[in-house]
Amino acid sequence: MLRRSLFFVFAMAVLVHGVGCGPSVKLKTVPVSGTVTYNGQPIEGATVVLVPAVDGSGRPAGGDSGPNGKFTLQTSVGGTQMAPGAIPGEYKVTVSKLAAAGGAKQIYDPNNPSKPPELTAPDEAKEKSKLEEMKAKASLPEKYSDAATSGLTASIKDSGSNELTFDLKD
Repeated sequence: MLRRSLFFVFAMAVLVHGVGCGPSVKLKTVPVSGTVTYNGQPIEGATVVLVPAVDGSGRPAGGDSGPNGKFTLQTSVGGTQMAPGAIPGEYKVTVSKLAAAGGAKQIYDPNNPSKPPELTAPDEAKEKSKLEEMKAKASLPEKYSDAATSGLTASIKDSGSNELTFDLKD
């Protein structure tokens, strides 16, 4: 989950890099939500990112899926400010989800939020060799994590419903 969130944060950071710390940018966004499934089953904890289909013609929008595979998108409007939805236009879509292999768990320290979560073996053993075997792996087919290979697209309209459905297959 951390890597998925880091991917979204990275995408937004690249976008914000050009904006800097100046005044907030006023963008017209429209609400976008949807559902993501894998082989017909809802996916909880997936990251859905809309990437502008024409390079440099917009801003990415993204969000994480919750229970029943439902997601709601946001777009960076400058600095750390986010606006609900996406800018109308054509997008390529990525969907990714990471799962710890071998039964490992990510341990988050709420007392030190800047410290990345650590992987720990199910029996709490801290042996380095076991942890190396349990690195996070993609729990969805890799093709969906790349806009060039996902085959997923979205057309966001100025008005009306922007309810998206992505049913991923093996």
